[in-house]
Amino acid sequence: MVSTRRVIDEVGDYVLELGSPQEDASHVSQVLLALTTQKGSFLPDSTFGSRLHEIKTLGSNSDLKAIRFVHLALKGLVDRGAISNLRVAAEARDGRLPIDIDYTDSGGFPRQVRHTHEV
Repeated sequence: MVSTRRVIDEVGDYVLELGSPQEDASHVSQVLLALTTQKGSFLPDSTFGSRLHEIKTLGSNSDLKAIRFVHLALKGLVDRGAISNLRVAAEARDGRLPIDIDYTDSGGFPRQVRHTHEV
């Protein structure tokens, strides 16, 4: 049975559906939360979050750093079996670092998430 979670948007707010928080079995909310939370800032679990905030300027290796940081941030979801077949791509342009994340959720459905890291 796939567990359900509340859907959050990129700002961290719950997404409402008919006045109640929308349910999410795809783990998209968990992926976004892991990417937007600075690693070490979540007191109950200092390993939760990402190091994307460390990328302050776009250089020749920013893409590779972002890919590595996303894999590290999502390692817990992969280890728990919540997501699998994780693929990450990033390409810096115009002062932004768009990151495309593809994975298979625990229900076997392919999912895509795009997160843009502002520099």
